Amino acid sequence: MRTIGTKDRISLVLFLCMALAGAAQSLDDYLQLAARNNPSIKATHLKYQAALEKAPQVAGLPDPTLSASAFGTAMTTDMGEERARFELMQMFPWFGTLEARKEVANFEAQAQYLSYVSNREQLFLEVKTEYAKLYQVKKSIEFQKENLRILDTYYDLAMSKFRSGVSPMVNVVRVEISQDAARTQLKLLEQNFEALQSAFNLLLNRDIRAGVAIQDTIGFQLTKELETVPHFDDHPRMQQLDKQQDSYEARKMVAQKEGLPSFGLGVGYVVNAKSSMGMPEMNGKDAVMPMFSMSLPIFRKKHNANKNQADLMAQSIELEKKQQANEFQSEFQLKQYELHQAQQLLELYQRQIESSERARTLLVSSFSANTGDFEEILRINQDILMFKLQGLEALKSGFTAQANIEYLLTNEFIAQQKN
Repeated sequence: MRTIGTKDRISLVLFLCMALAGAAQSLDDYLQLAARNNPSIKATHLKYQAALEKAPQVAGLPDPTLSASAFGTAMTTDMGEERARFELMQMFPWFGTLEARKEVANFEAQAQYLSYVSNREQLFLEVKTEYAKLYQVKKSIEFQKENLRILDTYYDLAMSKFRSGVSPMVNVVRVEISQDAARTQLKLLEQNFEALQSAFNLLLNRDIRAGVAIQDTIGFQLTKELETVPHFDDHPRMQQLDKQQDSYEARKMVAQKEGLPSFGLGVGYVVNAKSSMGMPEMNGKDAVMPMFSMSLPIFRKKHNANKNQADLMAQSIELEKKQQANEFQSEFQLKQYELHQAQQLLELYQRQIESSERARTLLVSSFSANTGDFEEILRINQDILMFKLQGLEALKSGFTAQANIEYLLTNEFIAQQKN
């Protein structure tokens, strides 16, 4: 008998911990886990934090300049021989220029934050979509296992009738063929579940082998008919474009102010030595000089180009907003249709399952009484399985369509729909 080593015990503990962790989590838990761990979302949030650091950069004054000069051959003035000169100058842009630059940076930071929010909501949609796929495959596995149990009873029934001499051996063979097909489908579904589980865990940026707890049921509900066509103005993506447009409008003001003069204030200090030619009362005294400078922005081409560039970009954002709204509207109409289609198909498949199960019961009773067609039992049993699997597909489609609608609409609008 093989003993369990230390490594085996550690692996077993880790496996049990992952399984228990998965079993304790709901879809909402997975959404929050994805928001915390997904690398793309974390990267977008870091970009937002980096954008916040831009405002202090653009709102600060330029560094002062200090210049110094010394004369190899002293220059003689009324104050003596000039030995060295020092000048300190601070430039100031036109009034309001720094505030305008800061406003641009703040708008860009807000746009980056809304990009983070939009990407996070898109991630939530991906998590819900992958979760619905996992649910569909898990339930399909359960249906296939149930189908195998039913086929086992049919096998026993066909074998019993064959031994009694009232049914041919071909009925037993037919059941074996169906069992083989069901086992193959079950194996493929289990492999598919493992692949989907790995993809789901990668969205959460965790071990691909971690267990995923799938709830027993998922559902959706039809949204109420809209009194007005939604404009999606509160969607993070639309708000992001609004802030980008605001930043370009603010850039036009920056371009205008940068086209105005800037001023410089400073002080100069001259080191003098006594000279035989200097004035007695001033000879050898150092001099302090206040200084003033002003830039003359007479070359207007670059300033006009900056303003025109900002204006054109603002216009392009306006058109991009209209295109994005049209895409959202088209997607919303499509998902509304898919939601209603899923509801109607679910009701249809449920009716077909109920009718087929009644028919199957009658066929089994007839065959047990030596009057029914065994092949017809297998056929209708396969039909019932098909209707169940189609119902799962409709349920997944409805759940995914509702997740898309929730992504497109604001939380406030969704709350109004549920009232």
